[in-house]
Amino acid sequence: MKLHELGIKHIIFFIFFSVLSFSFEITTSFAMEERESKEVGSQIRKGFFPNKHTLLTEEKKITNKNNLKFDEERSLYYFGEKLSNLPQPTKKVEPIAEDGRKVVFSLTTKSEDEPIENANKKHKSDEKKDKDSIEDTIQRLLLAKSSTNDILEDIDLLKKYEGLLTSDKDRRTEIPNPFDFPWNANGSLIMTFNNNSQYIGTGTLIGKRAVLTAGHNLYDRKMKREVESVIFYPGRDKLSIYGEGKGVRMVIHPEWKKENSTNPEKSDIGLVILEEDFEKKYFKNNEEKLCFFGYNVIKMEDLVPQNNLPDQHPRFINIAGYPGAGIIENRIRILNGEQMLSMKGKVNSIKNGRIYYDIDTSPGNSGSGVWFYNENVYTCCAIHTNGGDKLEGNGGVFLDEDKCSTIDYWLVSELPNDYNS
Repeated sequence: MKLHELGIKHIIFFIFFSVLSFSFEITTSFAMEERESKEVGSQIRKGFFPNKHTLLTEEKKITNKNNLKFDEERSLYYFGEKLSNLPQPTKKVEPIAEDGRKVVFSLTTKSEDEPIENANKKHKSDEKKDKDSIEDTIQRLLLAKSSTNDILEDIDLLKKYEGLLTSDKDRRTEIPNPFDFPWNANGSLIMTFNNNSQYIGTGTLIGKRAVLTAGHNLYDRKMKREVESVIFYPGRDKLSIYGEGKGVRMVIHPEWKKENSTNPEKSDIGLVILEEDFEKKYFKNNEEKLCFFGYNVIKMEDLVPQNNLPDQHPRFINIAGYPGAGIIENRIRILNGEQMLSMKGKVNSIKNGRIYYDIDTSPGNSGSGVWFYNENVYTCCAIHTNGGDKLEGNGGVFLDEDKCSTIDYWLVSELPNDYNS
C-alpha cells in the first residue's frame, strides 16, 4: 500500500470519529439540558403544604355587593355595568412584555370596594332596564308553587346560566371553613374593567405570589380588552376574609390574546402576580406560609373512570370555587362569588388540549384549579373554563407538558427572586 493512500485512510478515520464524538457531545448536551429543564420544572411544580394549622390575622368584613347580574354573552356574573356597555378606552394599553410564550400587562392596585358602590349609584336607573339581570328569575323561584314540578321547571329556566349536569339538583357541597388548609389555596377573584364594571371568578395559588386562573377572566377576546385590576381573596368565607392580595401584573397565553388564533379555548389560561407583602396580610406570625398547590401532567391511565375507588384516589378530581349562584335543595341561592362550593368527580375524556369531567360548576367557577389528591400531595391538572353538556361534561384547559412548561416559564421570568435563588 502506498504511503499517500495510508494517509488518506487515517484522515478519513480521524474525521469519522471526530464527527461521531461531536455528535455524541451534542446529544449528551441536549439530554442534560432536557433533564435539567425537567428537574427545574419538577421543583417549581411541587406546591407547598404546611403540616400545622395556620395562625390567621384578625377576621375582616368586606362590603356586600348588590345587584348581581349575568352577562349571557360571556357566561359570567358581574356587578355594575356590563363590559360591552362600557365606552372604549381612549388610549390602548400596551403589554409591558411580550414574546412567543407570554403576554404581560401591568395592573393597578386600587381598592375594589369603592368602584362597586359608585357603579351602583351611577347606573341605578340603567340596572332596572338591564335584561341580563337575574332578579326576575329569582322572583320566579320565590313565588313558585309548592309543587315539586313547578319548582324544577323554574330551576330549568336558570340552568341556561349554570353548568349543572343533573336534572334535579346541584351536587356541590358548601365548604364550612374555606380558610383552612387545603381549601385556602383557592380564592375568590374580583376583576375590574373600570370603576363601573367588575366580574367575579376563581383562582388557585400555585406559588406564594402566583394565582393560576382562566385567561378569559383577565382578557376579553370579544372586546379585545384587558382588566385594569384584580383582587384575590384566599379562602374567602362569605363576607369574611383574612387577607387579600392585589395583583400587580398579569400574564396571559399569546394564543388566547391572538385575534386569529385557530383554537384559543385550549390556551384559556392566565396568571396573576400578587404584591410582595401578600402573605404578611394573612398571618399574625411572619414565619407562617400560605399553602399552594402543585401542578403537573397526569397520565390518562390515571384518570380513566373505574368503579369502587377509594374517596381520595387520584382518579377523582376536585373543583372548589366561588360561583355567582347555586341550586341547593331545589332553591336558587345567590352567592355573589362569596361562598366556596366544591365537588369531586370523574374525568370523562381528554382531547384537543381540553379535559371534560362529571362535576357541577357555575359561572364564577371560571379559573378554578382542577386538582387531585394523592399521597399527601395536591396537584392541579387543569383549569376550569366553561360549562358543557350532560353527554360530554363541563370542561377546562388540560395542563399537558407544553402548558406546564409555559407556566414554569411564567413563574421563573416574572418571579425570579422566588425561583432563581
